[in-house]
Amino acid sequence: EMVGLVAVILGAGYGTRLQKGFREDKTQVFASEIGKPKPLLEIAEKTIIEHWLDQIVKSKDFKKVIIVANSTNKIKYLELLERIGDSYPDIKIEVISDGSESNETRKGAVAAIWLALKIYIKNC
Repeated sequence: EMVGLVAVILGAGYGTRLQKGFREDKTQVFASEIGKPKPLLEIAEKTIIEHWLDQIVKSKDFKKVIIVANSTNKIKYLELLERIGDSYPDIKIEVISDGSESNETRKGAVAAIWLALKIYIKNC
């Protein structure tokens, strides 16, 4: 039985406009960012999602984080969790997939939140 809040991080988007900008950038400054979901872009030597997790942990109210990814990028989130290891021991972090494989088949934010809610209720 888990007592505490659950945070849902929406990471199932495809960032098509941002990725297009990275690919078209003639300076190649952002070449290493091509293919990365927005939450996995780095700012100040941490991914955006790590900055969010830092804030979630600071609140001390959250006991679980559900990251909703798409099928294409789920592995990238799992790799991040493997890399950061036990940096967040006070919260359980779970990555789930919305099942989409492209921008055209994505289900959107409301569907992602609904999926996270269904997973949470099922596991209670």
